[in-house]
Amino acid sequence: MSTTAVTTTEAPSTTNAPASTTTQAQTTILASTTTANTVSTTTITTTTTTEPPIVKQCQEANSVFDITSTLSEFIGESVSCRGMTVCPDGSPPPCSWTRKIATQCFNTQTNSGGSQELQIQNTAIFRIRTNSLPNHCYQSSQNQVKENNIDFQVIYKNKPRYSLGRERLLIDEDETSSVTSMFKGDNQLSVNFALCSGSWTSVGSILQVSPSYQEFSGIMENIVGIALNGVPIHIGNSEYGSDVFHPKKFGDKAYSEKTVELDQCLGSSEISGFYHYYGWSPCILPSDLIKSRNAEFCRNIPACIQDQLGYSLSFLSPQEKTIMIIGIARDGHSILGPYKRDGELWQPCDVDMCNGIEIAGIYYYVTTMFHPYTVGCWGPAPMKKVAEECSNNVKICSNSNLINAISISANLILIFILAISS
Repeated sequence: MSTTAVTTTEAPSTTNAPASTTTQAQTTILASTTTANTVSTTTITTTTTTEPPIVKQCQEANSVFDITSTLSEFIGESVSCRGMTVCPDGSPPPCSWTRKIATQCFNTQTNSGGSQELQIQNTAIFRIRTNSLPNHCYQSSQNQVKENNIDFQVIYKNKPRYSLGRERLLIDEDETSSVTSMFKGDNQLSVNFALCSGSWTSVGSILQVSPSYQEFSGIMENIVGIALNGVPIHIGNSEYGSDVFHPKKFGDKAYSEKTVELDQCLGSSEISGFYHYYGWSPCILPSDLIKSRNAEFCRNIPACIQDQLGYSLSFLSPQEKTIMIIGIARDGHSILGPYKRDGELWQPCDVDMCNGIEIAGIYYYVTTMFHPYTVGCWGPAPMKKVAEECSNNVKICSNSNLINAISISANLILIFILAISS
């Protein structure tokens, strides 16, 4: 008897199937021939593999990224633009370049040489590669924008757990149950270290919260994550050392009050030479800015120069003003857009010090209209009780502020009543 084995993979079930991988075998007799002395039977054994639900959830998040190819091919698409100061290859405009982004979810660990090492049960690995060039026109006042070939993978953080300070469920199989935040929201030095410094974006700091993190290539200093279009997201401070949108003199940084030149998508390549965002960009989702083939500086757009943050929201349709994934953080948590499900913006009492929030027990980072704008530190973290000293756009959740607001309103009502009674 000769047997031929054929293995097929079945799409993950949408039901609450067991998290571990299960295998079922079916044998079908296809043909049977008989001679005087020999009976020959051909069979096909079909193996059906069900992936863990966490992989399916990772794939759902992965599906919203504007990829250009698979990881193995890593090919791109051409983008062209007029009016740019200088093209990525150093030539004069009009410009054209190739953007590349590829993502994948799987549950097999891959080493730096590309070989598979082990299968991790009940977890999903998220890997992303990007050359960091945008899918839209951009401007750069000083530097020729260079490719930043970023490639990293991390366990996708999508498992329910309890809030910090209470008993927690494990996020990763390599994480202990005694994880606590490295930041303290009621300590000025700790708050400044988290929200006014990018030193926590180092590989060593990420490994403290995500031991599975692997970085294969790229310049990642001060980069907290990758947007859906492959553009890196920088911390909310500029390279000069304070809030990029509302700078402030901070510490001994001589140029902390200096502003960064932003373009119409609120991105920049100043100093580093690598294009990136600092928070929510009107070009992360498809918009008229994406369709435009003309590059422009923010300073030449009245609405942008008047209110950069308000301008960034003006391109969203009513349907887009809801909760949505707009990127992935380097520690494996998803990054959400600026709006909640009810169409309201995130408020300081919604988020912790790292700009994170738990929804149905799952931790996410969110984009806000106040500093630090996206990922402020690797969360979860306590609530912020003191203001960071590097921004003029700080908001703190405070019961006293709420009490003061109620008191002021009550006084105004009393004054009004006394006025009309007299």
